[in-house]
Amino acid sequence: MKKLIYFILLFSLVCLSCDKKEELKKDFPNKLEESELIFENKSLVKSYKDCRPTSENCSYILFEYERISDGDFKDEINNTIDKELISISQEFLESKNSNSLEEVCECFLNEYKDYKIKNKSRDVIWTMEIRGKRENYTPKVLSYSISNVNFLGGAHPNTKFKYINFDRKSGKLLSLNDIFIIGFEKKLNMILDKIIRQNYMLKPEDNLSEKIGLFENKIEYTNNFAITKHGIKFYYNPLEIAPYSVGFIELIIPYSELEEILTPNSKARP
Repeated sequence: MKKLIYFILLFSLVCLSCDKKEELKKDFPNKLEESELIFENKSLVKSYKDCRPTSENCSYILFEYERISDGDFKDEINNTIDKELISISQEFLESKNSNSLEEVCECFLNEYKDYKIKNKSRDVIWTMEIRGKRENYTPKVLSYSISNVNFLGGAHPNTKFKYINFDRKSGKLLSLNDIFIIGFEKKLNMILDKIIRQNYMLKPEDNLSEKIGLFENKIEYTNNFAITKHGIKFYYNPLEIAPYSVGFIELIIPYSELEEILTPNSKARP
């Protein structure tokens, strides 16, 4: 009988504890859940003479990207993503006047038709694939990447990556000036020099042009960056600071290295 009474009391305490936890959850909801962003996958494909992109000898342009279907500042963020998708795709086309993804596709196909007319003896296939996706998503920031991988009849394919970072509290783009203290530039370049030498196992006195192939014997920050979980990633596309043969250069600076130049309330703080 005593055991039964003990069991009933124990069960009641457990239930009471669960109820309290549920009340606390209601009173103090998870910050991410308060303004959760809901993402959806979007795609757009246009091809020459309606050929199937997966088939052989098909010229096509493809957009595959994540868009926000619901959440705070949905329209502001989506508008920026659309503009960046258009911008990065137009970079490799002659026409720079498109205002929508559909217009970009039309320009791509028209330029390919013109190319075929001018180069009748050459049966070159053009392809362009533009993709966008979230890289890091927290209550404070949304980091988003956009890539363009294409072949437009040149000596080699072209690749371009761009990162954009949004303030979750306003939907606006974040720049380096928003996350670092005034006058951060010199210190940031010093840290990048340290990181690139660590990555390539170089000594402080080694020449970056000779050892890595950079255009100059120095590394400076770029505005192409992503706020990640582990640090801030700086991304240099091919031909930006080194020849095409070197490829892209990606440098991630841990937050512990950036403590001196991060603002007290920096959105980049983990």
